[in-house]
Amino acid sequence: MRNEGYRMRNAATSSTGATSSTAASRSLPILIRFSSRSVRNFVLHNRKQLKGKFITITEQLTVFKDGLLRKCNELVKNKHASQTWSLDGKVKMKLLDGTVKDINSLDDLNGI
Repeated sequence: MRNEGYRMRNAATSSTGATSSTAASRSLPILIRFSSRSVRNFVLHNRKQLKGKFITITEQLTVFKDGLLRKCNELVKNKHASQTWSLDGKVKMKLLDGTVKDINSLDDLNGI
């Protein structure tokens, strides 16, 4: 991602800006709108390289999908699943047996 940074900043974003934050001690989130879907997907796919760093990249989800992702994260925290993420507005979960499941509703979480 580092090598692509300058080119992405100048050619692939249509707008950037800081959003408001209520916690004064936290840094402000930045909202970026990509003009190129391929660059957006590249950035989101490579966000896992930032684990353990002080920066996170998240996809902007609907309130419903964000709630599903939070429920999935609770299941991962409680060791009922191994991993969860969002991709192209879809919530995905990797089960303990290694299979990946699409999560579209709370009913999809039954039995996990």
